[in-house]
Amino acid sequence: MFLRFALAGFVAAPSLLLAQTNFSGGIYSNTTWTKANSPYVLTGSVVVFPGKTLTIQPGVVVQMQPNPNLPNDYRYLEVRGTLNALGTAADPIVFEGLNADTNVTWNGIRVVQSQGGTLQMDRFVLRNAWNGIEGEQDSNRLYWNNCVFEHNHYAIRIGSALELNQCRFYKNEYTVLASNTTAVPSLVRSSVFRKNNVVIQGYPNVWLDQCVLDSNQMGFYFNPGYWYMPAKFTGNTFTHNFTAVATPHQSQFRGNVFDGNTFGITGCVDCNLDSNLFTNNDLGVAIYGQSWFANNQVLANKTGLVVGKAAWPGSPGNPTVLDNRLCGNLDYNVANGGNANLDLDENCFCLSDSAAIDAKIFDGYDDITLGLINFAVYDTSCTVVQKRVIKVNTASVNELETRVWASPNPAAQEVRLDAVAFEVKAMSADGRLFALPKKDEEGLLWSVEQLPAGIYQLLGYDRSGLKFRTRLAVVH
Repeated sequence: MFLRFALAGFVAAPSLLLAQTNFSGGIYSNTTWTKANSPYVLTGSVVVFPGKTLTIQPGVVVQMQPNPNLPNDYRYLEVRGTLNALGTAADPIVFEGLNADTNVTWNGIRVVQSQGGTLQMDRFVLRNAWNGIEGEQDSNRLYWNNCVFEHNHYAIRIGSALELNQCRFYKNEYTVLASNTTAVPSLVRSSVFRKNNVVIQGYPNVWLDQCVLDSNQMGFYFNPGYWYMPAKFTGNTFTHNFTAVATPHQSQFRGNVFDGNTFGITGCVDCNLDSNLFTNNDLGVAIYGQSWFANNQVLANKTGLVVGKAAWPGSPGNPTVLDNRLCGNLDYNVANGGNANLDLDENCFCLSDSAAIDAKIFDGYDDITLGLINFAVYDTSCTVVQKRVIKVNTASVNELETRVWASPNPAAQEVRLDAVAFEVKAMSADGRLFALPKKDEEGLLWSVEQLPAGIYQLLGYDRSGLKFRTRLAVVH
């Protein structure tokens, strides 16, 4: 008898765990979906109408049943009112296709901002959707923490600015198809993007901070024609991607690591790159136009650095490349990407023999369509120049003019140059220019007390143009 009751209890228990609520159609009044009635199986599309709120409790699972008659007509959850879906770390809210595994079987969540649609979401998982979360252009920023997007075609396809913190994107075709052209930038912090086809494609007015991008086909791709929306990258790690970042324009890169990618950064025009590490890539980084490239380490790539003039007239000039270590790259430490002659004599190649350094430079000596590259031999500390190798006098700085000295160095209030200048400007590490006040009639003594502390390039001009440059540290 005891055994019969025990078996009866054992058989009945699963029915308590399989509570299920089927739902489809419109939500015309404030509604709450509870964990006790989960999972909610949506047997058709659902619309939250304007002025109404759908609240989903932590731990609820929402499953969209595929359309059996029209497999290409995906069902959706549309929000014209408010969706409150605030999970917890222990009980995230899950949106997924019913029995979908890794397949795409539903359209996703649509938010219609033009009708008052609002999303209040946190700590949720969204999978198996064509457009995970889709929305219109809107000036309000959406905030999501600890979100997970996996196995979607587009994880996020929205025109609003986003703030994502500690989110994870796994095996999506596109994680973010960005069309944020508002003045409000998107912020993505401490998030992980792994094994996606494309991480972000579009017009990325975005700041990516302390994120990991690993084993993606394409990290960031900037659409042509929207380069006026720059991006900012700080403290990120890019590993084992086919291309980490492609064709950025006027973007900032500081303190990032690019390790083991096929291509690190390609086609970087008018960018500021400071204190980054490029290592073990087939191509470390390619910069063009008026890019600023300083204090980086470019080590053990196949080709470390490509430097060239931009191919369009909107970005005249050549990049500024200084205080970098371009060392131990297998094929070439640096390659000239155009026919302009370049001065790279303020960079260390970690070799004591000029012929060995030149063998790792690809320029006009190797291909007559390219310009030549001047360089210097440094001591083992990479601080003292032992010898300068001047293959060609460049248009801006010749061998004599690179020997201009500034004293004292470091300086706090004023600096004396050993060459006369009509005008002197100080260029900071992030590319900002400061005009220095002249303190004598001759043009040798210049004030630096107004400059913030840091390392600068002093650019000396006569009435016909740039005459010399020299390096100066400013302390206060």
